[in-house]
Amino acid sequence: MRTLYALRGICFATLLEQDGFSRTYVKNSTWRYYYVLTKLLFKSVIYRGGKGGWVTISVEKLSVVLGNTKIKNDKLGINARRRFANQVIDDLVRWNILLKHNLVEPRKDKSTGAFMVNDQGQQLWQTHVALKLKDEVLVRGWHKAQVQVDSARIQLKTEQDRTPLEGVYFQIQRYLPSITIDLGAARAYTDWAYETRLPLRDKQRGYVRQTGRRMGAMEHSYWHQCLDTIEAGDYKLQPPHPDTGRHMTVFSNLPRELRPFLRINGQPLVELDIKNSQPLLFSYLLRQEYANQELPADLTKFIQQVEAGSFYKVVAELLQAAEVDIPDDADYFKISFFARIFFSTESVNYKWRQVFAQHYHQRGHHYRQSWQLQGSVSSTDVGRIAVNRAHRLRPALR
Repeated sequence: MRTLYALRGICFATLLEQDGFSRTYVKNSTWRYYYVLTKLLFKSVIYRGGKGGWVTISVEKLSVVLGNTKIKNDKLGINARRRFANQVIDDLVRWNILLKHNLVEPRKDKSTGAFMVNDQGQQLWQTHVALKLKDEVLVRGWHKAQVQVDSARIQLKTEQDRTPLEGVYFQIQRYLPSITIDLGAARAYTDWAYETRLPLRDKQRGYVRQTGRRMGAMEHSYWHQCLDTIEAGDYKLQPPHPDTGRHMTVFSNLPRELRPFLRINGQPLVELDIKNSQPLLFSYLLRQEYANQELPADLTKFIQQVEAGSFYKVVAELLQAAEVDIPDDADYFKISFFARIFFSTESVNYKWRQVFAQHYHQRGHHYRQSWQLQGSVSSTDVGRIAVNRAHRLRPALR
């Protein structure tokens, strides 16, 4: 994390002074507030690691970076030695910038192995905290913070946290810096899009379809933050998702509108979209499942349709023939189809469902199939395509 960010219209130093903190505390500690803010922006906005904007933070790890201090504030009634991590988070919550939910669990003494007891006599300790930046704060936008910070200390801790990469992931990491971007043109386009309130693609958030979107302060800040990260050369692969095994980079969630500015060896990149990709991958998993037995007729027909790229078209025609209203937008149709036929927990017999003889009865977590398909994507992209290309390109890249 080489750049810290500040919220538009909010000055942490001013808020600290108004709360009665000493000048020394304000001078030496303001950067810590920007650090926590920036960490949340990266986790929730850039890498989208949390669900619904919530991000889980380890209090222990955050304390290693921020340290501890003796805090005295008569106005707030504080006179104790506290972790900066707890103080900063509590202040951000009090200023209506964050929402917080404490996560506690039993904790053992490392030397004795016995459960430790907190001040209330309980064997529960706060080890992690779930945080969410408030939507009304994010819509203001953000920009680079003008603060002094011990960046070497933060960068060192960041490097220590990373698990060394091996195999094809090491090669991907090695060659990521060969991807460049026309920063001048990309930033100019970002500013133009903000000034003209450029119409944006519809976006699905949970069950809500956001339509009529236009470029605002939040999107403007997000685009510039993506460009800042690329400019800083922060190409490192993020730790793999525990369920899908997917590694993320700053390019993974780069806005589609900025991707035409990417270059590799000076040449523009081409983005490919595979028709019926998830059904196709699902058919691959089905073949594995039925490797030692004959495929049923309906699965054979399904596989033929997805391999021909006609699965969604066939489903849409079936629904239209039954006089069912379907979305015009192809992506939204796919979401609606899977949500209503496969993953819904509702018992309502939708007209959509009446078209089919049976609908899938959900068992367990509804993300499991999605996670398995995403894992299959990673396995295919990395284990086959990337390895194959790495072997072919290795002589040219030496």
